[in-house]
Amino acid sequence: MQGKQLRAEFELVRGTYHSFSEKVQELLEGFLEAKGLVVHSVSSRCKTPGSLEVKAQKKLDKGSEYTSLKSVTDLAGVRVITHFANDVDEIAKIVEHEFNVDFDNSIDKRLAQEPDRFGYTSLHYVVALSDDRLKLSEYLKFSDIKVEIQIRSILQHAWAEIEHDIGYKANDEVPKDVKRKFSRLSGLLELADEEFMDIRTKVDAYAESVKKAVGTDLEEFEIDKTSLDSFAMSNHVVVELDREIGDILGVTIGKPYFLPEEFEIFKMFGVNTLDQLEKMLQDYRSGILERAEHIASRDDGTTFMLGAGISIFYLFQVVVGLSKDEDKVMDYLRAMGLAEDGEFADYLMTF
Repeated sequence: MQGKQLRAEFELVRGTYHSFSEKVQELLEGFLEAKGLVVHSVSSRCKTPGSLEVKAQKKLDKGSEYTSLKSVTDLAGVRVITHFANDVDEIAKIVEHEFNVDFDNSIDKRLAQEPDRFGYTSLHYVVALSDDRLKLSEYLKFSDIKVEIQIRSILQHAWAEIEHDIGYKANDEVPKDVKRKFSRLSGLLELADEEFMDIRTKVDAYAESVKKAVGTDLEEFEIDKTSLDSFAMSNHVVVELDREIGDILGVTIGKPYFLPEEFEIFKMFGVNTLDQLEKMLQDYRSGILERAEHIASRDDGTTFMLGAGISIFYLFQVVVGLSKDEDKVMDYLRAMGLAEDGEFADYLMTF
């Protein structure tokens, strides 16, 4: 078919393709959330009639042509950008499970890439909605169309965007000196992807070791974001205190959320390891619960969620308050960015 004819046909149905790309984006976001997979972004787009005409003309110039509008597999597109390269395969499993995949028109460009070629590539699926989903009335209008789903890591995406911006589309178009630079950068980005994956593996293993630590084992772990997050979610002292605080305030305890300033407070009080922190929580337990009671007494009816480890946040307010040391109170408030809050300073001094 000629480009102009394809364009005319597409203009009549582009709205449906646009809606389809948005719907697939919405579905993918839901699948990722259900699996607990966090990605950099999920976006959708629909090809413009003008770009379709140009693409058809280029194909015709090369001696072939599209036989129909349905033979153009990238009229609608969804792109998933992951933080880590190995997440690409996890998302691929979701796509293959939740959609009808047209494997003949899908390609894993990571495998197709020649080892001596520059360039960073991604995984491309051409899919249709599953048979079960097409039985639902809201999806019936999408029964005859497909969408291209691209999955790549954020470094792969950076490569592709820069390559596109520079304007080189084919290996033959690149001067030799530029080709060498592309090749070197490709290797560096591939290495960086691998190193980031290795870092995540080590961080996950470290967090898991904190969860398994009991008793004196905690003295082995210095306080950092990873150890503190894991400690807040798994240590029985923290979990029980948080539960009691949640009951007092009538709120839900969610995931840990520690402010950067709190790590300065740990240093200020010489709390360097998790066993020291656990002992302080036990020693000041009654004060921490009293702090929660004070907050509850000023309840304005607002419903909210607290992060796991809220007992740790209250702990140091109790410690500085019970010290009755104005200098310590002010040091704490300055570290937390609350030096101008005179009312809170007075509260701590009279705790």
